[in-house]
Amino acid sequence: LRLKTIKSKKMLRSIYVGSQDHYYDVEWKGLLGKHMLEERESFNNEVLPRVTAAAVFRGEKPVGVVGGIKHRVKFSNKTVWFITWIWIDPAQRQAVRHAVRVKLVGWLRHRPIKHLCAHVNTFNIPSQKFWLKQGFRPVRVMFYERDGLGAARSLRDRGRCLIREYYN
Repeated sequence: LRLKTIKSKKMLRSIYVGSQDHYYDVEWKGLLGKHMLEERESFNNEVLPRVTAAAVFRGEKPVGVVGGIKHRVKFSNKTVWFITWIWIDPAQRQAVRHAVRVKLVGWLRHRPIKHLCAHVNTFNIPSQKFWLKQGFRPVRVMFYERDGLGAARSLRDRGRCLIREYYN
């Protein structure tokens, strides 16, 4: 396994978007508010070119990726390293996934900013457990205005617009 900071924006887009497809189109289909799909497209076109990322390769195949950007949080007035996406190939054996996680988290911990921040949808329990195991703590729950409670007809719909914010 080798960790590599991704310099090529074309390679970043390929790994980043390729790893998202399964989650947005299969795993989370029906759980995300309509705006999240729109935001994904907007993010990938407008913000992704500014993302700094690293990938772990097994041979020539990417088996993990993490990316982020420097971000100022309004409510705390802190500058944080905002983790925009992390993915570890679920098809890999547990020992390989663990080694990939160690490499990606190590890379994150060497970012030039003291605080790390991640947003996780409330329905995404595996990711919440992941961040808690890394020492992150939830600091707030947010609603996306475009999905707002007025648009949510049931508690299940409300879960689509809830995001937990985690800090380390």
